[in-house]
Amino acid sequence: MKIIELNLSHDNFYCPVTGCHIQSEEHFEPAGALVAGWHSEILNEPLVLKGKFQAKWDEYVAKQDEAEDFLNISEFLNSVENENFVCFEITTREIACNGGPVDSTVWFVIDFDFRKEGS
Repeated sequence: MKIIELNLSHDNFYCPVTGCHIQSEEHFEPAGALVAGWHSEILNEPLVLKGKFQAKWDEYVAKQDEAEDFLNISEFLNSVENENFVCFEITTREIACNGGPVDSTVWFVIDFDFRKEGS
């Protein structure tokens, strides 16, 4: 899997495979090609997990719990082997409740071999 790191000034993200609008400040809608997704504020609650990702994630979380270690999305993603998956690691700067800046990161794993049914 390739991981592409982006630092953006906005939350807009469209699926590069389907063209579907996945995210904005007010919107989140998983595209068919989106196989996994996380937000840095709730790593233990994936936004999306499809297919084999669910079992791999459950195994990783159990291992981290047993070792009493933190969840590390980059470590997990680097353990997944699939040449058709690309992860977009997108960091944006937001304003926190106290008025100061805070970075927020999402990880979207896209299956570039995804095909809609019937195509």
